[in-house]
Parts: sequence; structure tokens; C-alpha cells
Amino acid sequence: MNHIQAMRAFVRVVESLSFHKSAEQLGIPRSTLSKWISDLEQHYAVKLLHRSTRTVMPTAEGQAYYLQAVRLLAEFDELEQQMHDKHRVVKGHLRVDMPMLFAEQLFIPKLPDFYQRYPQIKLTLGISDRAVNIAQDGVDCVIRIGEVHDQTLIGRKFTDFDFVTCASPAYLTEYGVPQTPNELENHRLIGYFSDINGTRPLCFPQVEMNQFHYSANGANGIVAMLKAGLGIGQPLRALVQTWLYSGELVEILADYPHPSLPAYLLTHERKQSARLRAFSDWVWEQFSCSP
Repeated sequence: MNHIQAMRAFVRVVESLSFHKSAEQLGIPRSTLSKWISDLEQHYAVKLLHRSTRTVMPTAEGQAYYLQAVRLLAEFDELEQQMHDKHRVVKGHLRVDMPMLFAEQLFIPKLPDFYQRYPQIKLTLGISDRAVNIAQDGVDCVIRIGEVHDQTLIGRKFTDFDFVTCASPAYLTEYGVPQTPNELENHRLIGYFSDINGTRPLCFPQVEMNQFHYSANGANGIVAMLKAGLGIGQPLRALVQTWLYSGELVEILADYPHPSLPAYLLTHERKQSARLRAFSDWVWEQFSCSP
């Protein structure tokens, strides 16, 4: 049995939940696909799939095997591609999606370095705070801040971002500076919400605040409301550092820090192109985080 071949076939079946579709996609007879899966089950002496005339579902052991197989296949494909591309010029087109304020404040200022290294890679940036379906929208990769719950995506963490609780000087002059998180109950709060994860509370050690006077589904909107003096919010520090330095925003409650959030580069491709790997490595290097 070719383990890599059988593993790929198993992953395809789990993702499509169909032997018929998987066999068509792989270009093999359904009987051959079924035999490969049976060979895997015999090899490991465990049932990997629940089969019926209409449905196919992974068992608990099958789901665990699937998650490990996805990781191992990605690593194997990366090694294969690295060996093939070792002496090849990296070129082509990449479509990348990322949050608006991250792009404007952190990413775009670093782009000259990327183009100096990879002058033959062309980038198309999708800059927005909306949710993107990588496969359906034809995107090569996305940058997202926060935990990733979609197990079909392949993620590479490249940094952690800290939050800062802040407001404008005008707001603090008019309404006062809270000394503890509990005092925020007497203030106007600005929050973030998304269609995917709902409203994100303002978080402090042992305290969460989720009663907002204003909220927005994008960092730009939150920052604009903060600068306009509408209330107190908790954006990512890296995204508002410019206005903290200039004094347009003022940090408060520094002794009550919010837990940091990881940032990931996400893709749907197990077998990544040389240009996508080059971009991923460059992002990791620029934001200085161990993998």
C-alpha cells in the first residue's frame, strides 16, 4: 500500500463525505478508492469511516487521523515543492486578503522590502474587514487576527497582538479617567462585532464588559469613533500606535491588560506554490514571531 496515496484519498473522502465524488476527483474507480481506505483501516486495525448507502462520516478515530493527515501531507508537499523549486525563480500572481487597518498601518509600509526581494511576484490586495471564503472567492491566502476555528484552513501563526484600552483626550476630560475596569459601567463603550463571532467584549483580568453604546464591524470605524470622542474602546495596540504617539488617543487602565490575540496567515492549499511559501516566510520574518 502506498501510504501517502491512501492518506490523500482518505482526506478527500472526509472533506467531500462521498466515495463517488472523491473517486471522480481523484480519477480512479470507486472500487480502488474503497480498497485504499480498507487497506488503511486494516493497517491501523481501527475503523476510520462510518459507511452507509447514502452517507460517509469519519469515526472519532477517523477524525483524529484526518487532522494529523492534513498536517503531515502539507509538510510532505512543502518539502517536495522546496526541492523542486530550489533553483527556480519565484514569480507569478498572489491574491491576498487582510483587515483594513492592519494593511494600512502595518503591512503596506513593509511592501517595498517584499518587492525588492521578489520583483516578479505580483500582489493583489483585498483590504476589508469582511469574512472571506478562500476557496469561493479565489483568494490565495488571508491574514486574520484571532483564533481560527475552521479546521479546513491551514494556518501559520506569525505574531501575537496586544490590545490597548484607550480614549480621546476630549472624552477623558469631559467624563473622567476610570481607575478600574468596574468603573467602565459609568462610561460610554465602543465595541467590535462580526457576523461570524458576534460581539467581542472588552476584556480585563476577571472582568468583561459587553454593553456598548457604539459598535462597528471594522477597526477603522472603531478608531474613528475613538478619535471623535464618542467613548472608550479596546483596539489592537499595533493598529493605533500612531495615534497613541501623537496624543490623539490616550491609554488608560494599563495595569489591567487584555490577553493578546494570535495573528495567522491562512490558506486552503496543502500543496503551496513557491510564491505563496515565499510570501508566508516573508510575513513571518517581518513580524518577528517564532512559528
